[in-house]
Amino acid sequence: MNQEQEISQKAKKKLGSFYTPEKLISVLTEWAVRSKDDVVLEPSFGGCGFIEEAKTRLKGLGCETPEKSIYGCDIDTNAVSYLDKVFPSRNGNFLTTDFLATNMASFQDRKFSVILGNPPYVSHHNTSPDQKDVARNVCKDLEVKLSKRSSLWAYFVIHSTKFIKSGGRLAFVLPGSFLQAEYAIEVRNYLQKRSNSITAIVLHDRLFLSEGTDENTVILLAEGRSKSTKNQTAINVAEARNVVDLEGHITSLMGGKTVGSIFTSRLNKSLMPTHCKELFDRLAADSACHAAGALFSIVIGIVTGDNKFFIIDKKNAENLHLHPQYTRPVLAKIANAPGLSFTQDDFFVTLSSNKPCLLIDTKSLNRGSDTPIRNYLASYPRKKRKKVKTFQKRAQWHSPDDHRIPDAFFTYMKQECPRIVLNEHGLNCTNSIHRIFFHEEIATEQHRLIALSLLTSFSQLSAEIEGKGYGSGVLKLEPNAAKRIKILLPETSANDELDNIYNRVDRFLREGNTSEAVEIADDFILTQFEKQHGVEYKNSFQKELALAQKRRQHIRTNRG
Repeated sequence: MNQEQEISQKAKKKLGSFYTPEKLISVLTEWAVRSKDDVVLEPSFGGCGFIEEAKTRLKGLGCETPEKSIYGCDIDTNAVSYLDKVFPSRNGNFLTTDFLATNMASFQDRKFSVILGNPPYVSHHNTSPDQKDVARNVCKDLEVKLSKRSSLWAYFVIHSTKFIKSGGRLAFVLPGSFLQAEYAIEVRNYLQKRSNSITAIVLHDRLFLSEGTDENTVILLAEGRSKSTKNQTAINVAEARNVVDLEGHITSLMGGKTVGSIFTSRLNKSLMPTHCKELFDRLAADSACHAAGALFSIVIGIVTGDNKFFIIDKKNAENLHLHPQYTRPVLAKIANAPGLSFTQDDFFVTLSSNKPCLLIDTKSLNRGSDTPIRNYLASYPRKKRKKVKTFQKRAQWHSPDDHRIPDAFFTYMKQECPRIVLNEHGLNCTNSIHRIFFHEEIATEQHRLIALSLLTSFSQLSAEIEGKGYGSGVLKLEPNAAKRIKILLPETSANDELDNIYNRVDRFLREGNTSEAVEIADDFILTQFEKQHGVEYKNSFQKELALAQKRRQHIRTNRG
Protein backbone atom coordinates (compact mmCIF):
# COMPACT_ATOMS: atom_id res chain seq x y z
CA MET A 1 0.00 0.00 0.00
CA ASN A 2 1.48 3.38 -1.00
CA GLN A 3 1.43 6.53 1.09
CA GLU A 4 -1.63 7.98 -0.64
CA GLN A 5 -3.66 4.86 0.17
CA GLU A 6 -2.72 4.83 3.84
CA ILE A 7 -4.97 7.81 4.65
CA SER A 8 -8.67 7.36 4.02
CA GLN A 9 -10.45 9.50 1.45
CA LYS A 10 -12.54 11.08 4.20
CA ALA A 11 -9.50 12.05 6.25
CA LYS A 12 -7.78 13.48 3.19
CA LYS A 13 -10.74 15.72 2.42
CA LYS A 14 -10.88 16.94 6.01
CA LEU A 15 -7.18 17.77 6.04
CA GLY A 16 -6.96 18.84 2.39
CA SER A 17 -4.11 16.33 2.05
CA PHE A 18 -3.70 15.74 -1.68
CA TYR A 19 -0.22 14.43 -2.39
CA THR A 20 1.59 15.91 -5.38
CA PRO A 21 2.96 13.75 -8.24
CA GLU A 22 6.73 13.19 -8.05
CA LYS A 23 7.54 14.70 -11.45
CA LEU A 24 5.77 17.94 -10.57
CA ILE A 25 7.59 18.10 -7.22
CA SER A 26 10.92 17.67 -8.99
CA VAL A 27 10.22 20.44 -11.52
CA LEU A 28 9.14 22.96 -8.88
CA THR A 29 11.97 22.16 -6.49
CA GLU A 30 14.54 22.60 -9.23
CA TRP A 31 13.21 26.11 -9.91
CA ALA A 32 12.92 27.10 -6.25
CA VAL A 33 16.18 25.72 -4.81
CA ARG A 34 19.16 27.38 -6.51
CA SER A 35 22.02 27.18 -4.03
CA LYS A 36 23.54 24.81 -1.49
CA ASP A 37 23.03 27.60 1.04
CA ASP A 38 19.27 27.82 0.54
CA VAL A 39 17.08 27.26 3.59
CA VAL A 40 13.77 25.58 2.77
CA LEU A 41 10.36 25.60 4.45
CA GLU A 42 7.51 23.23 3.58
CA PRO A 43 4.48 24.54 5.55
CA SER A 44 2.32 21.44 5.02
CA PHE A 45 4.73 18.59 4.33
CA GLY A 46 2.21 15.70 4.31
CA GLY A 47 3.77 12.77 2.44
CA CYS A 48 7.16 14.55 2.46
CA GLY A 49 7.49 14.60 -1.32
CA PHE A 50 8.81 18.18 -1.37
CA ILE A 51 10.98 17.54 1.71
CA GLU A 52 12.63 14.54 0.08
CA GLU A 53 13.17 16.34 -3.22
CA ALA A 54 14.59 19.41 -1.46
CA LYS A 55 17.06 17.12 0.34
CA THR A 56 18.13 15.57 -2.98
CA ARG A 57 18.40 18.97 -4.66
CA LEU A 58 20.49 20.51 -1.86
CA LYS A 59 22.83 17.51 -1.86
CA GLY A 60 23.23 17.81 -5.60
CA LEU A 61 24.20 21.47 -5.18
CA GLY A 62 26.88 20.56 -2.63
CA CYS A 63 25.10 20.89 0.72
CA GLU A 64 26.61 18.35 3.14
CA THR A 65 23.93 18.60 5.86
CA PRO A 66 20.56 19.24 4.17
CA GLU A 67 18.70 18.15 7.30
CA LYS A 68 19.89 21.37 8.92
CA SER A 69 18.58 23.48 6.03
CA ILE A 70 15.07 22.07 5.69
CA TYR A 71 12.15 22.98 7.93
CA GLY A 72 8.59 21.79 7.89
CA CYS A 73 5.21 21.92 9.52
CA ASP A 74 2.11 19.73 9.40
CA ILE A 75 -0.96 19.33 11.58
CA ASP A 76 -1.40 15.68 10.59
CA THR A 77 0.40 13.28 12.93
CA ASN A 78 0.48 10.65 10.15
CA ALA A 79 2.89 12.89 8.26
CA VAL A 80 5.60 12.27 10.86
CA SER A 81 5.84 8.60 9.82
CA TYR A 82 6.84 9.71 6.32
CA LEU A 83 9.31 12.16 7.78
CA ASP A 84 11.05 9.34 9.66
CA LYS A 85 11.89 7.73 6.33
CA VAL A 86 13.44 10.91 4.91
CA PHE A 87 15.30 12.06 8.04
CA PRO A 88 15.65 9.10 10.48
CA SER A 89 17.65 11.35 12.79
CA ARG A 90 16.74 15.01 12.75
CA ASN A 91 16.69 18.13 14.89
CA GLY A 92 13.71 20.26 15.89
CA ASN A 93 13.20 21.74 12.43
CA PHE A 94 9.87 19.96 11.96
CA LEU A 95 6.74 20.91 13.86
CA THR A 96 3.54 18.92 14.31
CA THR A 97 1.22 21.90 14.42
CA ASP A 98 -0.92 24.12 12.25
CA PHE A 99 1.33 26.33 10.11
CA LEU A 100 -1.18 29.17 10.47
CA ALA A 101 -0.54 29.14 14.22
CA THR A 102 3.23 29.61 13.80
CA ASN A 103 5.21 32.82 14.03
CA MET A 104 8.84 33.82 13.55
CA ALA A 105 9.79 32.39 16.93
CA SER A 106 8.47 28.98 15.85
CA PHE A 107 11.39 28.78 13.39
CA GLN A 108 14.06 30.47 15.54
CA ASP A 109 13.28 33.88 14.03
CA ARG A 110 14.50 32.55 10.70
CA LYS A 111 13.41 33.67 7.24
CA PHE A 112 13.63 31.31 4.30
CA SER A 113 15.07 31.56 0.82
CA VAL A 114 12.63 28.87 -0.36
CA ILE A 115 9.04 28.10 0.61
CA LEU A 116 7.33 25.42 -1.41
CA GLY A 117 4.61 22.84 -1.21
CA ASN A 118 0.96 22.00 -1.63
CA PRO A 119 -1.24 23.87 0.90
CA PRO A 120 -4.41 22.13 2.13
CA TYR A 121 -7.45 22.40 -0.14
CA VAL A 122 -10.01 22.79 2.65
CA SER A 123 -13.08 24.84 1.72
CA HIS A 124 -14.60 27.31 4.16
CA HIS A 125 -17.54 24.90 4.58
CA ASN A 126 -15.22 22.18 5.88
CA THR A 127 -12.98 24.43 7.98
CA SER A 128 -13.28 23.69 11.71
CA PRO A 129 -14.08 26.48 14.21
CA ASP A 130 -10.52 26.27 15.58
CA GLN A 131 -9.05 26.63 12.09
CA LYS A 132 -11.28 29.63 11.42
CA ASP A 133 -10.05 31.30 14.61
CA VAL A 134 -6.42 30.74 13.64
CA ALA A 135 -7.09 31.99 10.10
CA ARG A 136 -8.70 35.17 11.44
CA ASN A 137 -5.64 35.78 13.60
CA VAL A 138 -3.43 35.50 10.50
CA CYS A 139 -5.46 38.21 8.77
CA LYS A 140 -5.39 40.41 11.86
CA ASP A 141 -1.64 40.01 12.25
CA LEU A 142 -0.91 40.82 8.60
CA GLU A 143 -3.62 43.51 8.35
CA VAL A 144 -5.36 41.89 5.40
CA LYS A 145 -9.08 41.31 4.93
CA LEU A 146 -10.05 38.00 3.38
CA SER A 147 -13.62 36.95 2.71
CA LYS A 148 -15.07 34.49 5.20
CA ARG A 149 -15.68 32.26 2.17
CA SER A 150 -11.94 31.83 1.62
CA SER A 151 -10.53 28.32 1.53
CA LEU A 152 -7.65 27.38 3.81
CA TRP A 153 -5.00 27.52 1.08
CA ALA A 154 -5.57 31.29 0.79
CA TYR A 155 -4.44 31.88 4.37
CA PHE A 156 -1.40 29.66 3.80
CA VAL A 157 -0.28 31.80 0.88
CA ILE A 158 -0.51 35.12 2.69
CA HIS A 159 1.00 33.70 5.91
CA SER A 160 3.95 32.35 3.92
CA THR A 161 4.94 35.84 2.80
CA LYS A 162 5.81 36.57 6.43
CA PHE A 163 8.64 34.02 6.29
CA ILE A 164 10.14 34.59 2.83
CA LYS A 165 13.41 36.45 2.35
CA SER A 166 13.80 39.29 -0.12
CA GLY A 167 14.62 37.53 -3.37
CA GLY A 168 13.51 34.19 -1.93
CA ARG A 169 11.36 31.91 -4.04
CA LEU A 170 7.88 30.66 -3.30
CA ALA A 171 6.47 27.71 -5.27
CA PHE A 172 2.97 26.44 -4.48
CA VAL A 173 0.59 23.95 -6.06
CA LEU A 174 -2.79 25.71 -5.74
CA PRO A 175 -6.37 25.05 -6.87
CA GLY A 176 -7.73 26.89 -9.91
CA SER A 177 -9.66 29.18 -7.60
CA PHE A 178 -6.44 31.20 -7.14
CA LEU A 179 -7.23 32.78 -10.53
CA GLN A 180 -11.03 32.49 -10.53
CA ALA A 181 -12.59 32.82 -7.08
CA GLU A 182 -13.82 36.22 -5.92
CA TYR A 183 -12.16 35.76 -2.53
CA ALA A 184 -8.83 35.14 -4.25
CA ILE A 185 -8.71 38.76 -5.47
CA GLU A 186 -7.47 39.89 -2.05
CA VAL A 187 -4.94 37.05 -1.96
CA ARG A 188 -3.52 38.11 -5.31
CA ASN A 189 -3.48 41.80 -4.36
CA TYR A 190 -1.65 41.01 -1.14
CA LEU A 191 0.89 38.84 -2.95
CA GLN A 192 1.43 41.43 -5.69
CA LYS A 193 2.47 44.04 -3.11
CA ARG A 194 5.03 41.68 -1.59
CA SER A 195 6.64 40.09 -4.62
CA ASN A 196 9.21 41.09 -7.20
CA SER A 197 7.79 38.69 -9.78
CA ILE A 198 4.80 36.34 -10.02
CA THR A 199 3.99 33.68 -12.60
CA ALA A 200 0.86 31.53 -12.45
CA ILE A 201 0.68 28.52 -14.77
CA VAL A 202 -2.65 26.78 -15.31
CA LEU A 203 -2.07 23.03 -15.51
CA HIS A 204 -4.84 21.31 -17.47
CA ASP A 205 -4.17 17.86 -16.07
CA ARG A 206 -6.51 17.39 -13.09
CA LEU A 207 -3.99 16.08 -10.60
CA PHE A 208 -6.35 15.40 -7.74
CA LEU A 209 -9.58 14.04 -9.27
CA SER A 210 -9.06 10.70 -7.53
CA GLU A 211 -8.53 12.56 -4.25
CA GLY A 212 -11.96 14.15 -4.24
CA THR A 213 -11.43 17.56 -5.84
CA ASP A 214 -12.24 18.41 -9.46
CA GLU A 215 -10.57 21.81 -9.66
CA ASN A 216 -7.77 22.35 -12.10
CA THR A 217 -4.32 23.20 -10.77
CA VAL A 218 -2.42 26.47 -10.76
CA ILE A 219 1.32 26.52 -10.21
CA LEU A 220 2.29 29.69 -8.37
CA LEU A 221 5.89 30.85 -8.72
CA ALA A 222 6.81 34.07 -6.92
CA GLU A 223 9.90 35.91 -5.71
CA GLY A 224 9.74 37.73 -2.38
CA ARG A 225 10.16 41.49 -2.00
CA SER A 226 12.07 43.17 0.81
CA LYS A 227 8.98 45.02 2.05
CA SER A 228 5.43 45.80 1.05
CA THR A 229 4.78 48.74 -1.26
CA LYS A 230 1.72 50.26 -2.90
CA ASN A 231 3.06 49.26 -6.31
CA GLN A 232 1.66 45.95 -7.46
CA THR A 233 3.73 43.46 -9.43
CA ALA A 234 1.85 42.16 -12.46
CA ILE A 235 0.94 38.47 -12.50
CA ASN A 236 1.97 36.67 -15.65
CA VAL A 237 -0.32 33.79 -16.54
CA ALA A 238 0.35 30.88 -18.88
CA GLU A 239 -1.09 27.42 -19.45
CA ALA A 240 0.38 23.94 -19.73
CA ARG A 241 -1.33 20.77 -20.92
CA ASN A 242 0.74 18.58 -18.62
CA VAL A 243 3.86 18.50 -16.47
CA VAL A 244 6.08 18.19 -19.55
CA ASP A 245 4.73 21.52 -20.88
CA LEU A 246 5.10 22.99 -17.40
CA GLU A 247 8.73 21.95 -17.33
CA GLY A 248 9.26 23.84 -20.57
CA HIS A 249 7.81 27.02 -19.07
CA ILE A 250 9.95 26.68 -15.95
CA THR A 251 13.06 26.12 -18.07
CA SER A 252 12.29 29.41 -19.82
CA LEU A 253 11.87 31.17 -16.47
CA MET A 254 15.19 29.78 -15.27
CA GLY A 255 16.73 31.16 -18.44
CA GLY A 256 15.51 34.65 -17.57
CA LYS A 257 12.63 34.72 -20.04
CA THR A 258 9.10 35.99 -19.36
CA VAL A 259 6.40 33.34 -19.63
CA GLY A 260 2.77 33.99 -20.56
CA SER A 261 0.85 37.26 -20.62
CA ILE A 262 -0.32 39.69 -17.97
CA PHE A 263 -3.31 38.50 -15.95
CA THR A 264 -6.25 40.91 -16.24
CA SER A 265 -8.67 39.45 -13.65
CA ARG A 266 -10.39 37.21 -16.25
CA LEU A 267 -8.42 34.04 -16.95
CA ASN A 268 -9.73 33.19 -20.42
CA LYS A 269 -9.23 36.75 -21.66
CA SER A 270 -5.73 36.85 -20.20
CA LEU A 271 -4.84 33.73 -22.17
CA MET A 272 -6.17 35.11 -25.47
CA PRO A 273 -3.68 35.99 -28.22
CA THR A 274 -3.16 39.76 -28.44
CA HIS A 275 -4.84 40.02 -31.86
CA CYS A 276 -7.99 38.23 -30.67
CA LYS A 277 -8.08 40.38 -27.52
CA GLU A 278 -7.97 43.52 -29.66
CA LEU A 279 -10.80 42.26 -31.88
CA PHE A 280 -12.90 41.35 -28.86
CA ASP A 281 -12.36 44.74 -27.21
CA ARG A 282 -13.14 46.56 -30.45
CA LEU A 283 -16.46 44.81 -30.85
CA ALA A 284 -17.26 45.16 -27.15
CA ALA A 285 -16.84 48.94 -27.52
CA ASP A 286 -19.32 49.12 -30.41
CA SER A 287 -22.54 51.01 -29.65
CA ALA A 288 -24.53 47.94 -30.67
CA CYS A 289 -22.89 45.86 -27.94
CA HIS A 290 -24.66 45.64 -24.59
CA ALA A 291 -23.96 43.95 -21.28
CA ALA A 292 -26.70 41.39 -20.66
CA GLY A 293 -27.63 43.20 -17.45
CA ALA A 294 -28.61 46.26 -19.49
CA LEU A 295 -31.18 44.16 -21.37
CA PHE A 296 -32.70 42.03 -18.64
CA SER A 297 -32.58 41.18 -14.96
CA ILE A 298 -31.60 37.67 -14.00
CA VAL A 299 -32.51 35.82 -10.81
CA ILE A 300 -32.45 32.23 -9.63
CA GLY A 301 -35.48 30.02 -10.04
CA ILE A 302 -37.79 29.05 -7.19
CA VAL A 303 -36.22 27.21 -4.27
CA THR A 304 -38.54 24.42 -3.15
CA GLY A 305 -36.35 23.08 -0.36
CA ASP A 306 -36.93 19.53 -1.58
CA ASN A 307 -37.42 19.07 -5.32
CA LYS A 308 -38.11 15.34 -5.06
CA PHE A 309 -41.08 16.02 -2.83
CA PHE A 310 -42.48 19.14 -4.48
CA ILE A 311 -41.92 18.25 -8.14
CA ILE A 312 -43.62 15.08 -9.30
CA ASP A 313 -44.44 13.37 -12.57
CA LYS A 314 -47.85 12.73 -14.11
CA LYS A 315 -48.04 9.08 -13.02
CA ASN A 316 -47.22 9.96 -9.42
CA ALA A 317 -49.86 12.70 -9.40
CA GLU A 318 -52.45 10.23 -10.65
CA ASN A 319 -51.47 7.57 -8.13
CA LEU A 320 -51.79 10.11 -5.33
CA HIS A 321 -55.21 11.16 -6.68
CA LEU A 322 -54.17 14.81 -6.56
CA HIS A 323 -56.68 17.26 -7.97
CA PRO A 324 -55.19 19.33 -10.87
CA GLN A 325 -55.70 22.50 -8.83
CA TYR A 326 -52.85 21.39 -6.55
CA THR A 327 -50.23 21.05 -9.25
CA ARG A 328 -48.95 23.46 -11.87
CA PRO A 329 -46.46 23.12 -14.76
CA VAL A 330 -42.82 23.81 -13.93
CA LEU A 331 -39.54 23.57 -15.81
CA ALA A 332 -37.42 21.44 -13.49
CA LYS A 333 -34.48 20.69 -15.77
CA ILE A 334 -33.07 22.66 -18.68
CA ALA A 335 -32.63 19.38 -20.58
CA ASN A 336 -36.41 19.50 -21.06
CA ALA A 337 -35.98 22.76 -23.01
CA PRO A 338 -33.63 21.85 -25.87
CA GLY A 339 -34.36 24.79 -28.18
CA LEU A 340 -34.58 28.58 -28.11
CA SER A 341 -38.21 28.50 -26.91
CA PHE A 342 -40.11 26.40 -24.42
CA THR A 343 -43.57 25.82 -25.87
CA GLN A 344 -46.77 24.10 -24.82
CA ASP A 345 -45.75 21.17 -27.02
CA ASP A 346 -42.42 20.94 -25.16
CA PHE A 347 -44.30 20.72 -21.88
CA PHE A 348 -46.63 18.00 -23.14
CA VAL A 349 -43.60 15.99 -24.37
CA THR A 350 -42.07 16.28 -20.90
CA LEU A 351 -45.37 15.38 -19.23
CA SER A 352 -46.07 12.37 -21.46
CA SER A 353 -42.49 11.14 -20.96
CA ASN A 354 -43.36 10.94 -17.25
CA LYS A 355 -40.60 13.32 -16.23
CA PRO A 356 -41.04 15.43 -13.07
CA CYS A 357 -42.69 18.65 -14.28
CA LEU A 358 -45.61 19.23 -11.92
CA LEU A 359 -45.06 21.54 -8.95
CA ILE A 360 -47.12 21.02 -5.82
CA ASP A 361 -49.15 24.21 -5.40
CA THR A 362 -51.29 24.55 -2.26
CA LYS A 363 -52.37 28.15 -2.78
CA SER A 364 -56.04 27.13 -2.81
CA LEU A 365 -55.78 24.56 -0.02
CA ASN A 366 -57.38 26.81 2.58
CA ARG A 367 -60.59 26.99 0.56
CA GLY A 368 -61.64 23.54 1.54
CA SER A 369 -60.58 20.16 2.70
CA ASP A 370 -58.97 17.84 0.19
CA THR A 371 -57.85 14.57 1.72
CA PRO A 372 -55.34 13.37 -0.97
CA ILE A 373 -53.22 16.56 -0.92
CA ARG A 374 -53.40 16.74 2.88
CA ASN A 375 -52.30 13.12 3.14
CA TYR A 376 -49.40 13.81 0.79
CA LEU A 377 -48.25 16.82 2.81
CA ALA A 378 -48.57 14.82 6.03
CA SER A 379 -46.24 12.17 4.58
CA TYR A 380 -43.33 14.58 4.94
CA PRO A 381 -41.61 13.75 8.25
CA ARG A 382 -42.17 16.52 10.81
CA LYS A 383 -38.61 16.29 12.19
CA LYS A 384 -37.14 16.56 8.70
CA ARG A 385 -39.42 19.47 7.88
CA LYS A 386 -38.19 21.47 10.88
CA LYS A 387 -34.58 21.09 9.71
CA VAL A 388 -35.19 22.62 6.26
CA LYS A 389 -34.39 26.34 6.55
CA THR A 390 -36.17 27.13 3.29
CA PHE A 391 -39.45 25.91 4.77
CA GLN A 392 -39.08 28.22 7.76
CA LYS A 393 -38.84 31.27 5.48
CA ARG A 394 -42.24 30.65 3.87
CA ALA A 395 -45.65 31.60 5.25
CA GLN A 396 -46.73 28.05 4.38
CA TRP A 397 -43.94 25.53 4.18
CA HIS A 398 -45.80 23.61 1.48
CA SER A 399 -46.26 26.58 -0.91
CA PRO A 400 -42.94 26.98 -2.77
CA ASP A 401 -44.16 28.81 -5.89
CA ASP A 402 -43.46 32.56 -5.82
CA HIS A 403 -45.55 33.00 -9.03
CA ARG A 404 -42.89 35.20 -10.65
CA ILE A 405 -43.22 33.90 -14.19
CA PRO A 406 -40.12 34.83 -16.23
CA ASP A 407 -39.94 36.00 -19.81
CA ALA A 408 -37.19 33.48 -20.48
CA PHE A 409 -34.86 30.95 -18.91
CA PHE A 410 -31.07 30.99 -18.75
CA THR A 411 -28.98 27.83 -18.82
CA TYR A 412 -26.45 28.82 -16.20
CA MET A 413 -24.58 25.55 -15.68
CA LYS A 414 -23.84 23.59 -18.84
CA GLN A 415 -21.03 21.79 -20.62
CA GLU A 416 -22.07 23.32 -23.92
CA CYS A 417 -23.21 26.81 -24.87
CA PRO A 418 -25.27 28.81 -22.37
CA ARG A 419 -28.64 29.70 -23.90
CA ILE A 420 -31.62 31.96 -23.43
CA VAL A 421 -34.85 29.98 -23.81
CA LEU A 422 -37.96 32.12 -24.34
CA ASN A 423 -40.83 31.14 -22.05
CA GLU A 424 -43.68 30.77 -24.52
CA HIS A 425 -45.66 28.41 -22.27
CA GLY A 426 -45.69 30.82 -19.32
CA LEU A 427 -44.47 28.52 -16.55
CA ASN A 428 -42.03 28.90 -13.67
CA CYS A 429 -38.73 27.06 -13.12
CA THR A 430 -36.65 25.67 -10.27
CA ASN A 431 -33.36 27.08 -9.03
CA SER A 432 -31.40 24.73 -11.30
CA ILE A 433 -32.24 27.36 -13.94
CA HIS A 434 -32.00 31.15 -13.88
CA ARG A 435 -35.02 33.33 -14.69
CA ILE A 436 -34.82 36.25 -17.11
CA PHE A 437 -37.06 39.32 -16.97
CA PHE A 438 -36.56 41.66 -19.92
CA HIS A 439 -36.45 45.36 -19.09
CA GLU A 440 -39.57 47.29 -20.06
CA GLU A 441 -37.79 49.29 -22.76
CA ILE A 442 -36.77 46.11 -24.59
CA ALA A 443 -39.32 45.57 -27.36
CA THR A 444 -40.91 42.13 -27.56
CA GLU A 445 -39.57 41.61 -31.09
CA GLN A 446 -36.03 42.03 -29.73
CA HIS A 447 -36.37 39.03 -27.41
CA ARG A 448 -35.68 36.62 -30.25
CA LEU A 449 -32.73 38.69 -31.45
CA ILE A 450 -31.20 38.65 -27.95
CA ALA A 451 -31.67 34.88 -27.62
CA LEU A 452 -30.10 34.39 -31.04
CA SER A 453 -27.23 36.80 -30.41
CA LEU A 454 -26.20 35.02 -27.22
CA LEU A 455 -25.32 32.04 -29.40
CA THR A 456 -22.73 33.92 -31.46
CA SER A 457 -19.11 32.93 -30.88
CA PHE A 458 -18.55 36.49 -29.58
CA SER A 459 -21.11 36.18 -26.78
CA GLN A 460 -20.17 32.58 -26.08
CA LEU A 461 -16.56 33.66 -25.70
CA SER A 462 -17.74 36.45 -23.40
CA ALA A 463 -19.57 33.82 -21.32
CA GLU A 464 -16.37 31.75 -21.06
CA ILE A 465 -14.54 34.88 -19.88
CA GLU A 466 -17.12 35.77 -17.23
CA GLY A 467 -18.09 32.29 -16.04
CA LYS A 468 -16.25 29.75 -13.96
CA GLY A 469 -15.22 26.35 -15.27
CA TYR A 470 -15.40 23.26 -13.11
CA GLY A 471 -13.39 20.06 -13.33
CA SER A 472 -16.44 18.14 -14.54
CA GLY A 473 -16.30 20.33 -17.65
CA VAL A 474 -19.31 22.55 -16.94
CA LEU A 475 -19.41 26.33 -17.20
CA LYS A 476 -21.18 27.99 -14.28
CA LEU A 477 -22.61 31.48 -14.63
CA GLU A 478 -24.02 33.01 -11.45
CA PRO A 479 -26.40 35.96 -11.99
CA ASN A 480 -23.72 38.64 -11.51
CA ALA A 481 -21.41 36.92 -13.99
CA ALA A 482 -24.22 36.39 -16.50
CA LYS A 483 -25.08 40.11 -16.39
CA ARG A 484 -21.61 40.92 -17.71
CA ILE A 485 -21.91 38.81 -20.88
CA LYS A 486 -21.63 40.96 -24.01
CA ILE A 487 -24.52 40.73 -26.48
CA LEU A 488 -24.66 42.30 -29.95
CA LEU A 489 -27.90 43.85 -31.19
CA PRO A 490 -27.46 45.06 -34.77
CA GLU A 491 -30.22 47.17 -36.26
CA THR A 492 -32.51 45.00 -38.32
CA SER A 493 -35.90 45.65 -39.82
CA ALA A 494 -36.17 42.29 -41.55
CA ASN A 495 -38.37 40.49 -39.02
CA ASP A 496 -39.19 37.75 -41.50
CA GLU A 497 -35.50 37.00 -41.93
CA LEU A 498 -34.94 37.06 -38.16
CA ASP A 499 -37.81 34.62 -37.61
CA ASN A 500 -36.44 32.32 -40.29
CA ILE A 501 -32.94 32.32 -38.77
CA TYR A 502 -34.38 31.90 -35.28
CA ASN A 503 -36.40 28.86 -36.32
CA ARG A 504 -33.40 27.29 -38.08
CA VAL A 505 -31.21 27.73 -35.01
CA ASP A 506 -33.98 26.39 -32.78
CA ARG A 507 -34.22 23.29 -34.96
CA PHE A 508 -30.47 22.61 -34.90
CA LEU A 509 -30.34 23.00 -31.12
CA ARG A 510 -33.18 20.53 -30.72
CA GLU A 511 -31.22 18.10 -32.89
CA GLY A 512 -28.19 18.53 -30.64
CA ASN A 513 -26.17 20.31 -33.34
CA THR A 514 -24.84 23.23 -31.30
CA SER A 515 -21.91 23.98 -33.58
CA GLU A 516 -24.21 24.54 -36.58
CA ALA A 517 -26.45 26.76 -34.43
CA VAL A 518 -23.45 28.94 -33.53
CA GLU A 519 -22.37 29.05 -37.16
CA ILE A 520 -25.77 30.31 -38.29
CA ALA A 521 -25.90 32.91 -35.51
CA ASP A 522 -22.44 34.14 -36.51
CA ASP A 523 -23.39 34.37 -40.17
CA PHE A 524 -26.50 36.38 -39.32
CA ILE A 525 -25.05 38.73 -36.67
CA LEU A 526 -21.25 38.77 -36.66
CA THR A 527 -20.86 39.20 -40.39
CA GLN A 528 -22.87 42.44 -40.18
CA PHE A 529 -20.12 43.87 -38.01
CA GLU A 530 -17.39 42.41 -40.22
CA LYS A 531 -18.79 44.36 -43.16
CA GLN A 532 -19.05 47.49 -41.05
CA HIS A 533 -15.53 47.31 -39.55
CA GLY A 534 -13.74 45.64 -42.42
CA VAL A 535 -12.23 42.93 -40.19
CA GLU A 536 -12.88 39.25 -39.71
CA TYR A 537 -14.29 38.44 -36.28
CA LYS A 538 -15.93 35.09 -36.89
CA ASN A 539 -12.86 32.90 -37.44
CA SER A 540 -10.89 34.44 -34.57
CA PHE A 541 -13.73 34.12 -32.07
CA GLN A 542 -14.68 30.60 -33.12
CA LYS A 543 -11.08 29.46 -32.81
CA GLU A 544 -10.62 31.06 -29.38
CA LEU A 545 -14.01 29.80 -28.19
CA ALA A 546 -13.00 26.24 -29.07
CA LEU A 547 -9.78 26.67 -27.05
CA ALA A 548 -11.64 28.11 -24.05
CA GLN A 549 -14.16 25.25 -24.09
CA LYS A 550 -11.40 22.70 -24.44
CA ARG A 551 -9.53 24.34 -21.55
CA ARG A 552 -12.63 24.01 -19.39
CA GLN A 553 -13.50 20.48 -20.46
CA HIS A 554 -9.96 19.11 -20.23
CA ILE A 555 -10.28 16.63 -17.38
CA ARG A 556 -7.55 14.08 -18.07
CA THR A 557 -6.00 12.48 -15.02
CA ASN A 558 -2.59 11.82 -16.51
CA ARG A 559 -0.06 12.61 -13.78
CA GLY A 560 2.82 13.59 -16.07
